[in-house]
Amino acid sequence: EGDNKDEDHTAAVRPPTNFHIQSSEAIIAQLNVDPKRGLTNEEAALRLLQYGPNELTGKGGVSFWKILFGQIANAMTLVLIIALILSAITKQFIEVIVIAIIILFNVTVGVTQEYHSESSMQALQSMSAPKATIIRNKEVASYDTKFVVPGDIIKIRDGDQIAADMRVLHATNLELDESMLTGESVPVSKNAHTREALDEPLGDRKNMLYKNTIVKQG
Repeated sequence: EGDNKDEDHTAAVRPPTNFHIQSSEAIIAQLNVDPKRGLTNEEAALRLLQYGPNELTGKGGVSFWKILFGQIANAMTLVLIIALILSAITKQFIEVIVIAIIILFNVTVGVTQEYHSESSMQALQSMSAPKATIIRNKEVASYDTKFVVPGDIIKIRDGDQIAADMRVLHATNLELDESMLTGESVPVSKNAHTREALDEPLGDRKNMLYKNTIVKQG
């Protein structure tokens, strides 16, 4: 911990969503962890069983045809298809054309949005940080990120990829690249100060770090 690029910062992995408005002391007590010693290996193993591995779920690639079928099987689309069939039977051809255009537009937009969303998820899975520097049993060691559990005390430094969503416990001149989440190219300054607004936007929670973002300075 310090203020040059060779020194580390610490953060605690958290399961709840309101840690940004809690003090570091309250978080440490809630997670039942000593920030200097970290979790024991036994406790970490129990939490891994309780919360599961720290990895994004989902298997296989993105299926265009599966997404298309899902959009067509959508309740609103089915109603429109039925309306189109009834209009065709009663020979209301103008309505048939209008309804067909609406169906085509809705399905196209839905497929495009879902396909991009699924592709982004696949990209996140492929770029997940492979290792995390964790304090356990008062020893600092490198672990596969899938073994990170709530309550782990993680040391980070310049160039590191964040292994999980975390609450900052200590930092000096810490900046992260969050462009993959916010689209902003300018690094974001981070600190351990407690925030006040519960519903504060994620990008404004300066004491929180998010999985797969990159440490740029500290």
